[in-house]
Amino acid sequence: MSFIQLAILLSLAIRFCDRCQVLKPDRCHHCSVCETVNNCVGFANYKFFLLFLAYSMVYCVFIAATVFQYFLKFWVGDLPNGPAKFHVLFLMFVALMFFVSLMFLFGYHCWLVSKNRSTLEAFTAPVFVSGPDRNGFNVGIRRNLQQVFGEDRRLWFIPVFTGQGNGHYFPLKNRSSESHNPLLANEDLWEESDDGSEGSLVEDHDPSVTIEMEE
Repeated sequence: MSFIQLAILLSLAIRFCDRCQVLKPDRCHHCSVCETVNNCVGFANYKFFLLFLAYSMVYCVFIAATVFQYFLKFWVGDLPNGPAKFHVLFLMFVALMFFVSLMFLFGYHCWLVSKNRSTLEAFTAPVFVSGPDRNGFNVGIRRNLQQVFGEDRRLWFIPVFTGQGNGHYFPLKNRSSESHNPLLANEDLWEESDDGSEGSLVEDHDPSVTIEMEE
């Protein structure tokens, strides 16, 4: 750690990525490239990643449905043994295996979207002025979905970018959960009303500060 980085850490000024040697936006983490999709999954392509999981599940169902009748015939012995039997059995079991795996992964990320959390935030709560809060970015299921998929539901299942925001500013549920990022602080904050409703947007321009150093 250099003297400048140490000074930043001691002053609690900004979030800094020690690997990239650049400032880190709010909710940003240095991520290794996912070998499965050959890319990093983040704000700009999170919708496409979810659609990739959904399309893959549909494809697994299509394969299983296509070979199911032949699978039954081989299983009960109506068709003679041969190379085709291995292919059918292999396709059936692989399709089911991948479907179950993708179903759990897709369901988990749908839950994250409904709570407006990143994968890391699901394990470690983000820190705000008032302290750690896992639901600090949770502005309601409908608005959480709109941040990823957009307002037009007709485009939710089409692979085009329809998400809201720019990846630097994020609406917050409470004014007390003020963003910790000093350079990319949230301008749009959600304030709850007295009756417990989700409330309306309020403006705030007094960000707090934090820092996160990569090991």
